[in-house]
Amino acid sequence: MRKSLYSDEQIVNIVRESHAHGVPATSKKYKVSSHTIYIWRKKYGSMEPSQVSELKRITQENARLKKLVAERDLEIEVMKEIASKWTAWLSTGRRTAASPSCQVRRQTGYWTTPLRIIDRDSQRCAGADDNR
Repeated sequence: MRKSLYSDEQIVNIVRESHAHGVPATSKKYKVSSHTIYIWRKKYGSMEPSQVSELKRITQENARLKKLVAERDLEIEVMKEIASKWTAWLSTGRRTAASPSCQVRRQTGYWTTPLRIIDRDSQRCAGADDNR
């Protein structure tokens, strides 16, 4: 995305000037299209220049929180999938097949089971190294 020639504080001042002197005169003075000024009016409205920095800070914080929520949702989905594999594995009654934790360990290199039903020493992965 192209960087603006004007800072956000300058844009707020241009919008205020466009309210006072009209959009065509202001657009000619600052060499921007009238459409751009209308977009700025829509975005900044009747904000003060000091409020722009607060808007930026809140927008950045909102983006960070959205990212955290998305990561948390992904973790929950992974844990649900692992738990369902464990319940399916335990319901079969067979303990000779590779456990879901072994499958996860082969994919990620970590033991990431949410349920510790069998003690750690009895969990063996066929063909996996024992670097615990």
